[in-house]
Amino acid sequence: MDRLAAWWRAHRSTYIACLAMGFFLLFGLLLRIDAYNDDLGREADGGFGWGPVGRPFADWLYRLINSGAPTTGMAPLGVILAIAILALAATLMAATFRCRRPLGAALASAGLFAQPYALANLSFQFDAPLMATAMLLAVAAAWQGFSRPGLHGRTLLPQAGLLAVSLGIYQAAFGAFWVVGLAGAAQRVWLR
Repeated sequence: MDRLAAWWRAHRSTYIACLAMGFFLLFGLLLRIDAYNDDLGREADGGFGWGPVGRPFADWLYRLINSGAPTTGMAPLGVILAIAILALAATLMAATFRCRRPLGAALASAGLFAQPYALANLSFQFDAPLMATAMLLAVAAAWQGFSRPGLHGRTLLPQAGLLAVSLGIYQAAFGAFWVVGLAGAAQRVWLR
């Protein structure tokens, strides 16, 4: 727990800067979120429906967030939660790339918040926190590889677990692992 507290103290200002960038970029989305057909269906019948389409952890996570069933409409709370989660992913990315300046990390996080994939998924009231959580887990898996370099069980097993849960929540977020992992590896080779 002391390592986690020390990590948080070292990166808290980066998180706050990334969080502010996320709220700045997505403020318009917070003000007006139109419900998509998926959202309307979930609001009307209170069902989850992610498990049958290959996202079993999404159902479990929403039951946890929602304190059981049925689901309830909570706009814009889902987007606010997603912004907070993506800010943590941006903070992990800054740690992976050894970016020590909060403003630099916040500016770099604009690419995470304002990319078309994120904007499209953040527009779904119910999917926004799931997409953000899956991206956080994929980025955390890449970060895990750089925080403990080498091929051994202390690195590979947590990475595999994080990626498995990420895939069980939202498969499309898997690309974040490769982007962060390959960019981090290239940075380490280039800066040698």
